[in-house]
Amino acid sequence: MLRNVFTSVGPSDIARKRSLLAAINNDGMADNRPLWEQISRYADESLLEKVGDEHAKGRILLVGTTNLDACQPVVWNMGKIAASGAPGALDLFRTILLASAAIPGAFPPTMIRVEVDGEIYEEMHVDGGASAQVFLYPPSLRGVAASLAEEMNRKVHVYIIRNSRKRASGAPVKRQTISIVSPAIRSLIHTQGFGDLYRIYGTTHRDGLDFNLAFVDDDFDAEHPKEFDTQYMRALFDYGFRQSRDGYSWKKSPLDSIVESYRSIRVRPGLAVWFESLAHQIGSGTSESPACAISLFWPHRRHIVTDLSVANTSSLRRRPRPLPPSPRHSRPDSDAERPRSRGHSSFRTRICNAATADSGSPFRRSSSGPNPLSPP
Repeated sequence: MLRNVFTSVGPSDIARKRSLLAAINNDGMADNRPLWEQISRYADESLLEKVGDEHAKGRILLVGTTNLDACQPVVWNMGKIAASGAPGALDLFRTILLASAAIPGAFPPTMIRVEVDGEIYEEMHVDGGASAQVFLYPPSLRGVAASLAEEMNRKVHVYIIRNSRKRASGAPVKRQTISIVSPAIRSLIHTQGFGDLYRIYGTTHRDGLDFNLAFVDDDFDAEHPKEFDTQYMRALFDYGFRQSRDGYSWKKSPLDSIVESYRSIRVRPGLAVWFESLAHQIGSGTSESPACAISLFWPHRRHIVTDLSVANTSSLRRRPRPLPPSPRHSRPDSDAERPRSRGHSSFRTRICNAATADSGSPFRRSSSGPNPLSPP
């Protein structure tokens, strides 16, 4: 199933493009109904039963989304939903998967109904990457367990597979709004992903867990002409399969990949020595604060500074280019405020299960207006 999903799906199986006017009068630049159909095809009763059986054995399957109304991440216990036997468990399972892939702006958000104190509310959920691209467990978990007199002495091995390269690719950017926004978002996503890895590494280091990381290395050079390109997806799947078959050398720290990057480019000798020394201290456990060892790491890999007040970014500035002719600027009319969908009054991150949530229609809009998108 994994090979089939990863290597046979194309852009048309994920979404259908909308007109440019969708940026103004709709909830996403593309319609993700094709993705809903793919999810419904593979996430069937048989899969739900298997997930429920694994949950009964003690295995945990968690999926993250972001509640936009609350601006908070939500972690869903998919195993508990699958094992609940509730009538709407399958639809809720599918809806959460759809929401976890609803990239804000690109795809429509997913509406999920929840019941609180006997009242039904409707929450707007999008991709969990709007909060964190990867999560392990709350850093405060051990403290909470200790307050409940619960011990966490189990030997734990953490394996994180990041479907991304260790360094972001770059190219000269045109001085135009759209041309600037796109690479800026890519840079934000890339650096946020590494920030999540640093946070997880700091937590696992503090709690004595065995950290292991895998990512797409520099030896993978397949062209990526567009998102969900079938040929690229097949090449990436084969690359990962070969890495696993031949025995992948797991990285013991996110810093391992950065040290390799520094060895491949020109840096000040003193900085390179300091950085490798720091990485060795953190990796060997001799550093007191691995999560706070670096305050700022420039993705351009030219500077690493420990204090924002002394950051020198002069070498990151490009040569000045001629300014384009200044157009006449007019202030656009303010956009009408979106009717707020009703959400739960408590904005705390929570573990959601079938007892507190209902799938309803993932395409339903707020009850304040007509619903032009009927469920599939």
